[in-house]
Amino acid sequence: MRTKADEKKFLAFLYTFYQADPYWVAPLRLERKKLIDRQHNPFYQHAQLELYLAEREGQVIGRIGAIVNARHNHTHQDKVGFFGFFECVPEQAVANALFDAAQQFLHAHGMEAMRGPANPSVNDEYGVLVDGFQASPAVLMPYNPPYYSALMERYGFQKAKD
Repeated sequence: MRTKADEKKFLAFLYTFYQADPYWVAPLRLERKKLIDRQHNPFYQHAQLELYLAEREGQVIGRIGAIVNARHNHTHQDKVGFFGFFECVPEQAVANALFDAAQQFLHAHGMEAMRGPANPSVNDEYGVLVDGFQASPAVLMPYNPPYYSALMERYGFQKAKD
């Protein structure tokens, strides 16, 4: 993410993407802004975040964040990076480009594996909804379109945990 304008587009896309979905409950915009604020969010004292947008003809069609959590890697003695803040139109090529961007950032920072979605850690929204799309939402539970799990599986991700 290069500019404040890009960051605003990154945040705004969440709300335009889900605006017609009756089951999605919009989070507070200020809370979302604080979640990715690398200057003031204490999480980023030990973690790095890089944000990416996918655009077509000037319109955002996807987004993703790549996260290196040094505390996770120190605690678990591994080199796992995370992706999060994933939102995407139902096009595998767009999803692949976003996953590739996150993977490249993580690899450049020494990570050997990628997990997610983590927004940005296990202490926040974590995982992907695979069923129950017409159920009432729950606090700190993810919500996403039903096609996300297929996009992730076709990219090569495998379920790690229920």
